[in-house]
Amino acid sequence: MLRIFIFCLIVSIFISCDLSQQTPTNEVIRERLLLGEFDAYEYLPTVHCDSLVLDTLNNLTYQDSLFSGICFVNFENSSSKQQIQQIFRGKLHGNSLLLSPKGDTISMRLYNHGRFTRELVAGYTTVICDSLDVFQNDLGNQVVFFDGLPFTGKCVSYFDPIESDDSLLQIEKIKPYARGVLEGEVILYNSEGEEVNRKMYKGGELLLP
Repeated sequence: MLRIFIFCLIVSIFISCDLSQQTPTNEVIRERLLLGEFDAYEYLPTVHCDSLVLDTLNNLTYQDSLFSGICFVNFENSSSKQQIQQIFRGKLHGNSLLLSPKGDTISMRLYNHGRFTRELVAGYTTVICDSLDVFQNDLGNQVVFFDGLPFTGKCVSYFDPIESDDSLLQIEKIKPYARGVLEGEVILYNSEGEEVNRKMYKGGELLLP
């Protein structure tokens, strides 16, 4: 009886291990990607970015269907990857990496359903301005925080999407911060993408020309 029990136990272990190694269903992959678990892209196809086609709705398609997976671009006359992009249902969703010829990450951008949310370049962070938390210090001055810390980097704000299409975002303003206060040039654009104004800040104070 004991031998039978041990045999059944071993068989059940093999079966459970085999099931754990099976590819998850498309629904499970979808849920994981929507939750930001981008390692689920390993179960989706990888193609060259040149094989993707941008349709009239600014969605990336592959063989006439919305593409979900990874696309890459190689350096010229090389098999080394220069760029890697994660795409879900035709939109950038996840990481977009720019690599050096040695494979080091030069910059990393994070997208959510086609919307840029964050960029890291050589330790310098760019985020959406709406993601910053604004507080006032004891002196009544405005200080912005990101992830619970005074923000150092740039934030970007956009005009409202044209016809609600996230792919047609136009930058409205770029604001630099150091330790939570404005530090550097704030650049303003019009809806055509033309620069219309620059204002210089130092320690959160506007410098007059």
